[in-house]
This record gives sequence, structure tokens and C-alpha cells, in this order.
Amino acid sequence: MIDWLKKLFFYNSDIEFNTGSGLDPDYQKLLKKYNKIDQSEKKYRLLVENGGDGVVVVQDDKVKFVNKEMLDLLKIEDRKAAPKDFFDYVYPDDVDDVMINFENNILLKQRDEHYRIRVVGNDKSIIWVEIKSVAVEWEKRPASLAFIRDITKQKMLEDELRQAQRMEAIGTLAGGITHDFNNILTSIIGSAELALLDLDDKNEVKEAFELIHESGNRARDLVKQILTATRKKETIMTESLNIGAVVKEALKLIKSTFPSNIIIKVEIGDNLKNINGHATQIHQIVMNLCTNAMHAMEKDDTGTLKVGLNNVDLDTEFVEKFLDMEPGAYIELKVSDTGQGMEPGVKARIFDPYFTTKKHGKGTGLGLATCMGIVKAHNGYIKVESENENGSIFYLYFPVNDGKLKKDKIVSNNKKLVKGEGNILFVDDEQVIVNLGQKMLTNAGYSVMTALSGDDALGYFEINKVRIDLMITDMAMPGMTGKKLIAEVLKIKPNLPIILCTGYSETMTKKAAKAMGVSQYMEKPYELVDLSFEVKKILDKAR
Repeated sequence: MIDWLKKLFFYNSDIEFNTGSGLDPDYQKLLKKYNKIDQSEKKYRLLVENGGDGVVVVQDDKVKFVNKEMLDLLKIEDRKAAPKDFFDYVYPDDVDDVMINFENNILLKQRDEHYRIRVVGNDKSIIWVEIKSVAVEWEKRPASLAFIRDITKQKMLEDELRQAQRMEAIGTLAGGITHDFNNILTSIIGSAELALLDLDDKNEVKEAFELIHESGNRARDLVKQILTATRKKETIMTESLNIGAVVKEALKLIKSTFPSNIIIKVEIGDNLKNINGHATQIHQIVMNLCTNAMHAMEKDDTGTLKVGLNNVDLDTEFVEKFLDMEPGAYIELKVSDTGQGMEPGVKARIFDPYFTTKKHGKGTGLGLATCMGIVKAHNGYIKVESENENGSIFYLYFPVNDGKLKKDKIVSNNKKLVKGEGNILFVDDEQVIVNLGQKMLTNAGYSVMTALSGDDALGYFEINKVRIDLMITDMAMPGMTGKKLIAEVLKIKPNLPIILCTGYSETMTKKAAKAMGVSQYMEKPYELVDLSFEVKKILDKAR
């Protein structure tokens, strides 16, 4: 700049330019003045180029000035290659918002300090930015000076937190109705079971009761799925799991059931580390994600589904994209498709329960919400990349575990009434459930006493007139709760076998029940034949 000023003010004004000693006083004054201008320009350029924000001057929708920070944000290396039209930077869905703000800024002299839009980088990446704009004059004409800050990470964290809050609200509602709903299902399933015990194969109404029983179990599974989707059911039993074996098993089923026009590619790494996981739930995740991918490719004549599984080490920079994620070793499960992809509005809601783009009758809208619930229950994380007409990629990260966990014993489901003998006290505040339990256990050979409250049940032990070999009690009862009843009963009869049942509890687990002195913890709706199996097993052990 100083050279240009020298030419303008010295060479064109017949002043001899001399850099030696004995300078003309007028020349010294001019030189001092222009040196100040040069230093001032350098200071402002230093601030503008290194202030941390992108700076753009826009006039008539054209970019008149852009600083290096903005070019870096947009991943543009050559300044000459930068678009001249500002709207070339803006994500298409946000163009209207930018136009309105620019018009308010320039025409109405308004300053909007907090509007957010998306811009598109040179590598086609989408970047969330916050814009502060000021009405200015540029070359004596109105223009907008915009300060642009990258808030992509902040926006991702805000979205994840908002999603967590939304799911918490839905989960609170789900948890509130689950206890009563499971009590109703216990009555439906139990009544169907008792009817089926009395009906032979020739009876024409047997098929109807089988349908009632099957529908009750489907409703029970749906309740569990809702709780998983809303992350209100996170007390899963885990073991040190070879996730590779589970994924391979799921892919066998997928390959045998998917249409032949879909190409399935599998890339499973070597020497995969273990995770703390539940095999059935990991299997469900793979099936849900692959099924969604298949539906996304239904409109095409062909498509490609890719499933990858690898060890990854995630650094601090990567985990900053997630809420509460720690750097370290993870297993990455990657599922991608070449389907129709998702628009941003759809992508933002895919993990909401009951949100679905499928036609009526094609799904419940719980698939991806259930996946999210399972992943969170495994202390994992999900990332989704998708663009309309460009397919989708789901990345799932599970923290690794190389240690061996004790595997919980799983009792096989016995579908026949197991008979035994002994005196049982059955406690529940629902008369229907008490009647069902009494009938079933009586049919199984037991002498059954009943109580509709904790106070009534405690009376059996206080009068000590009857022998009680086992107590079955509900947990949530008015007045004296099942937890309080158990504590009082064990004071009187410390070694009494007890089965604790509950329709729903956020705090009670099998481990917590065992610590209270409970022999078995069962969640409603249970099948009565399963209850008879547990009663026989516990009484045999006690004897």
C-alpha cells in the first residue's frame, strides 16, 4: 500500500522522492502520515484475518470481501476460486432466511445478532453458523457486513440434549402407564392360560383363547419395546460379548430373507475386541437397521447394503461431537445403504418414537427409537449421515471390554404347568390377579391363601396360626408396599422364600431384590406357567 501512496502523492506531484538524509520538511510530514496509514491498515487486517470469525461484506447479493477465516471455514484454499454470489455458500433450505435478514439489515437498518443458518463447504459438508450482521456503506453504497461463527459442534450437542429431554418426557409418560397396563396384561394372559388348561384340542373355542394369549404376549413385547425406545428400561443383563459373532448370525438371517436385487457387502475386521453387551438386543439392532435400509431401497431396481464392524480408537476431537462420550477404544458398527436418504427435517426426528415415513401398516415407528434405547443402555453412541437421494450411513460405537463378566443363568421357558405342594401366600392389590394366581397355583397342587394389601398379608405372620412356605407379593401396593412388607415379614420369618412381582419400577432390579432377601424377582406380565416353574424351583431348593 505504501508504494501505491508514494506513486500517487509523490511521483504525481513533482516532489522528488528521496530516502536519504536531509529530507524536505513537507516530505517528512507526508511520509510520517502515510506510515501511520500503513500501520493502521496492518492492524485492522491483522484483526480481520485472525479474529476467529469469518467476515463477509455482501452487496447486491455479491461478495465484495471475504476474510481468510471464512475461506478456511468453507474449506476454500484458493481465494480466487471463492464464489462471488453469497447464496452459493448458503444451504438451499436456508436461503429464504438469509434473504429476509439481509433485507431487514440493509433496508430497515435492523441488526439481527443471533440468526443461524447452514452453509455448504467446498467439500459439500454442511456447517452450522451463527451470523451477526451490520448495515454499512461499501464504496458509498449500502451493504451488509456479516460476522460468521462456526457453531456446528455446539448445534450437535444442543440437538442431542434436546433429543434426550424429549425422550425423557416421553419415557416419563410411558413409565407412568406401564405399571397399570402390565397389570391388565397379566389378567388377560393369565385368563387365557387358565382357559387353555381346561380346553382340549377338539374344543372349537380353543383357537380363540390361543389368539388372545398370543395377542397378550405381543402387547407385552410392545410395552418392553416402548420402554427400551424411551430409555426407561436400561437394567439389562450383560456379559463380555463377541459382537462379531452376533452380527454374523444376524446377517445370515438377513441374507436369507432380503430380496435378491439388494447386494449385501460385509466387512468384519479381524481380532475384534469384546463389549459388555446383551446378544439378543445387539441382534435386534442389526436387524432393525438393515430392515430400514432395505425399505429405503425399495423404490430402486437394485441397491447395496454394507455392514462393517471394526476396532477403532477415538480421539478427543472426534468424541467432542457427542454428549458425554469419552475418548478411547470402541467397536464401530457401520450400516449404510444406497437408498433414498433423508431430508434434514426427517433426519432430525428419526429417533422419536412413533415417527415414521412408512405407509400405514408398514411399521410402528419404534425401530430406530428402539435402536437408540438399546445403544444408550450399552453406554454407546449413534451418528447418522444422510442426504436426500444419496443414501444413509449409521455409525454405532460401543465401548470395548476385554474382561470376563459373569454370565447370568437363563432359565429355559417351561410351557407346562409345574406341579408341587406347599402353602403359598399370594399378595396383590388387584383382585383379578389374586384370583388368577390362586386358581393356577391351586391347580398346580398348592394350598393358597390370599391378601389384597400388605397389612392383611402381615397379619398371617403375626397370628402365626398357619404355616407359610412361600410368599408371592406385588411391589406397588397402597398403604404398605411390597418392599416394606418383605422387610417386616423377614423380621418374623428370616428364611422365608419370597417372589417379588412388579408391573414396572425404575429403581428395582434383580440385584436390588436379592439384596432385600428376595428369592426371585419377576416382572409383569408373567405367564402363570412360568410362575409355577419358579415356585417349584424355589421350594425344592428351600427343602
